[in-house]
Amino acid sequence: MATRITFKKAFGIDLLPVETILWMNEIRGETFDFKHRGRRYRAGAGSFGNTNLEKRAIALFKSYSDHEIPTFDVSWEIELEIPADIVAQHATLGVADTLVEPHITSAFEAAHRFFQTYRDVKYD
Repeated sequence: MATRITFKKAFGIDLLPVETILWMNEIRGETFDFKHRGRRYRAGAGSFGNTNLEKRAIALFKSYSDHEIPTFDVSWEIELEIPADIVAQHATLGVADTLVEPHITSAFEAAHRFFQTYRDVKYD
C-alpha cells in the first residue's frame, strides 16, 4: 500500500542558530518538490509539538513541552504495509520505529540534497 512518510528534522529544542532561522523563515509556507536518486520528495518548513503525542515526545527531553519546535520536513511515498498491531498502538511513542528506521538515511540524504541545492540557487 502506498503510504506517505514524513521525517521532521529539528535543529534545536530550545534555540535555533540565526542562519537556520533566516532560511527557515524564507521557505515557511512553501513546499518544494524535487527528485533525488530516482525518488520524488516534497520538502518544506514545519513544526513538531502540535499534538499531545508530539508534546509527550518533547517532554522526554525538556520539562516544559508546551511549545512547537520548528522543523524541516521531508516526505515521500513508499510501499509499506502497516501491521494491525502498530495501527492499534498508534498513540504509543516509538511504536513504528522499526518500520521507519530503514528510511532514515534516505530522509537525511534528501534533506542534505535540498539544503545544498537551495543554498547554491539562492545565495550563489
